[in-house]
Amino acid sequence: STPIKSSAASDVYKRQTFGIAHFCFIAGIYRIEGIQIGSILGIFGIYGVFLMIFHKGLPKLGKLKIPVLLYAAVLSSMVSMAVSAAVIVPGRSRYFLAAGACAFLISDSLIAVRTIEKKQSLLMGAVLLILYYGAVYMMGMSVYMH
Repeated sequence: STPIKSSAASDVYKRQTFGIAHFCFIAGIYRIEGIQIGSILGIFGIYGVFLMIFHKGLPKLGKLKIPVLLYAAVLSSMVSMAVSAAVIVPGRSRYFLAAGACAFLISDSLIAVRTIEKKQSLLMGAVLLILYYGAVYMMGMSVYMH
């Protein structure tokens, strides 16, 4: 049997699925904390940093440019709201939430670098897995502790 190869269409579905998952995280954080002015400022700040770092690589993405920009906005929102929640009402569960959101941001930024540069490495793959599963664990623990 031949291995299943990733197609552009399946990659789009994966990104959509992750985007939906991050919307669910945002909804959960909103339910706990609401949205604060600091969160809104943080969203623009994180998104601005993303654009500064990746602006030269965005044209290389072709048709993926718009989905990547939308995903970055969703991810910026989730991270900003999670960090704001931890700052406004400190506590272990909120620290885990913020750390998990930041780990997602770092791992997805590394995926963006890997996609734009079209470079694969075992080390980056290992780092991505550690960050991703660490993020899932920390966000899960934040729910468990809440």
